[in-house]
Parts: sequence; C-alpha cells; structure tokens
Amino acid sequence: MMARDHERYEEDLAPHLLGALTTVEAQELEQHLVGCASCREQLGRLRIGAEALARSVESIEPPASLRERILGEVAGERSNVPADEASPVPATRARRRRIRFRPASIPALRPAVAVLGAGLLALAGGLGGWALGTAELDRRSVAGAVDRDRLPDVGAELTIASGDEDAVLRLTGLPDLGSRRTYEMWMERDGRLVPASLFNPTPSGVATTGISGNVEDVEAVYVTRERAGGARTPSEPPVVRVPIS
Repeated sequence: MMARDHERYEEDLAPHLLGALTTVEAQELEQHLVGCASCREQLGRLRIGAEALARSVESIEPPASLRERILGEVAGERSNVPADEASPVPATRARRRRIRFRPASIPALRPAVAVLGAGLLALAGGLGGWALGTAELDRRSVAGAVDRDRLPDVGAELTIASGDEDAVLRLTGLPDLGSRRTYEMWMERDGRLVPASLFNPTPSGVATTGISGNVEDVEAVYVTRERAGGARTPSEPPVVRVPIS
C-alpha cells in the first residue's frame, strides 16, 4: 500500500466516527481496518474519546433552519461540480477522481469537522496510557472466550493500556443483528454487571468499543445481544467473556 493511501485512511478515521463519510468511503475504510493494526488502534482511541465527549456534554436539538441551510449548501456544492468530473469514469480511476459529498466538504461545516476530529484525537491522547504516535505502547492484550454455539466465527480481544487506564475491545466475525437489536458490552465490578456501551459491527463484521478510565477494579467484560437502545440487565447469557483480573 502506498504511504499516501495509508495517510488518507488515517485522515478518514475521525470523519468516520462523526458519520461524515459516504457509504462507499466507509466500506473502503472498514476493509482497510481489517488488515491495519495501527488504524484499528487509533480508531479505538478515537472511539473512547468520542464516548467520553458524548457523556460530558448536554444533548441539544439543532434548529430546523440549520438542516435547511446544510441541504442548501449541499445542493450548491453539487451544482458547481464540473461536467467532466460528474460524468462516469473507469473503475481504475474512480478513487483518484471521486467527489466526496460529505458534511466535511461543505465550507461552513469543514472547520467544525476538523475541530471535532482534532478534539477527539486530543481527548483520546489524554486518556490514560493511550499515547498517540507510532511508538510501541506499554499495554497487554487478553483473548476473549466466545460461545461458539451462538457465535461460531467471532474473535475477541481486549487491549488494556498502561497502568490499567482504559481498554479497547475488538471483535471480528460479528453477524449483523438488524435495526431492532444491538450488541451491548458490560463491565463486571464486585460481582455485578454494569452497562458499558452499545455497538454494532461494520459490514465486514468488525466492531471496536472501549472503556474510558481506570479498569483496575473491573473483573471482566461481557457482550450480550439486546434490543435496540440496550438493557439495564443482560437478557441472555453472555456470548463473549473477557477476564481482566
């Protein structure tokens, strides 16, 4: 893979979490993640930052006028595309000439996406032992036990940062549960299961979710399949279990 291609995928990680990639771009990134451990680790750190950020601010409903303004901006961007770029091109040239109609391409929103992406990187970098960069991290990985009767093709691994600060769970081979169900991760503390996060796999069956903060008192993490929106207590025996202590 060309170094520039890898840099482009790295640049797409934060927009991917923000929902700013097209369907095709998201699928290409997910395929890249399958074979790139570096990008998987960075995506895990970004996801932890995003989840921490979401918990730290109050949810505010945007005004309807903002949606109308965005749609108008998108229409204007598309009308300004040169005819030769809008016409079909051979598949071998599609990557070089494709037009990215995403929120980040709208002039009014480009700074916001850039700031949010940088904020996620900074927040993720400040969480425990997850240092950004290419240096080897002082971390440990624990393989998960999977119920093969229910999830025969799933692999699970929990990576714990230095000093037991933060952890990232990565799963592969997960089947899609549809729109009415979701996967839920649980933390076991003092023999009790506490909800941690909801997640769904990519089209390629890969999922990454994390625990922000010290995990020293977490005995294990579990995964169950729940209704959309999650549950306060597990509705089934865990399909994945990863011991920590």
